[in-house]
Formats: sequence, structure tokens, C-alpha cells
Amino acid sequence: PRNTRSRCMGKPCIKCGSEERNTRGDCAACSRAGSKAWYEQHKAKAAAYKRDWLAQHPEQAQLFDLRVRVKKYGLTVEQYREMFARQEGRCCICRQPLGRIDIDHDHATGRVRGLLCHACNIGLGAFQDDPRILQRAIEYLKKNKTHEAGDGCTTTC
Repeated sequence: PRNTRSRCMGKPCIKCGSEERNTRGDCAACSRAGSKAWYEQHKAKAAAYKRDWLAQHPEQAQLFDLRVRVKKYGLTVEQYREMFARQEGRCCICRQPLGRIDIDHDHATGRVRGLLCHACNIGLGAFQDDPRILQRAIEYLKKNKTHEAGDGCTTTC
């Protein structure tokens, strides 16, 4: 077999003239643009192919999805699995078994804090990840624990 890599090195991209030519003759940017253009023209075909592939390869699809998700937070699949095992497959907050798993992180630093169920993750977001607001919510709930709905409660905030 011919060494196509050495044949392409030093030659410009056949589409834009860039010096970063790959073995197909175009550069990475032109290759991406071509793939995107093909996808735009063949969305239904691409969707059908993806659907069929996912149905035929569920384990690979799940692993691929996991790799993409953990990479977003700077984790490896192994680190994610260790975190899941340390938490015994439970949400860090409510301790319920994890169904839909959200990777909780500090939005300011990007540091991963733990794995949460979707409801607890949404709850933290609703309280803007602010412990003071969350503490006020806890105090509010404790203060109003004995009141029934519609019993004329006049609690002030």
C-alpha cells in the first residue's frame, strides 16, 4: 500500500489552499464544512441511520453518551463510575436511587460536586446555588411545618 500521508504532506488543501491538508486532500475546516453541508441536505437519512445504529448498538451508544457528558465537566468515565460507586448509586441530596443522573458542578469554578437526581439539581438551580437562600427556605419550611393549606396562616417572610 502507498503511504498516502507522506504524499499529502506539504501540499495545500484542494478546497481552500491551507497548508493543513489531510489524507483526503482537504483541511480539517473544509472537511467539517463538507460534512455539515451533507448533513443539512440529508437530515432524514442521517436521523434514520443514527436511529438504526443506536438500536443495534445500545451499549456502545450508552458509553459514547457517557463519554460526551463527562468530558463536558473534565471527568473521565472511570472517575464518573468511581463517584457513582462512592455515592452507592444515590443522589447526594435526597439519597434516592439515581434514575436520570445530573452531574452537579459549581458554575463559578466548574468543579464537579457530585451526582444528583434531576429534581435536586433543578432545586439547587432554583435557589441559585446560594446557601443563604437555601437556608432561608429551610427555615421557612420548618416554621410552617404544622400549618395546613388554607388554615388562615399569616406567617410573615
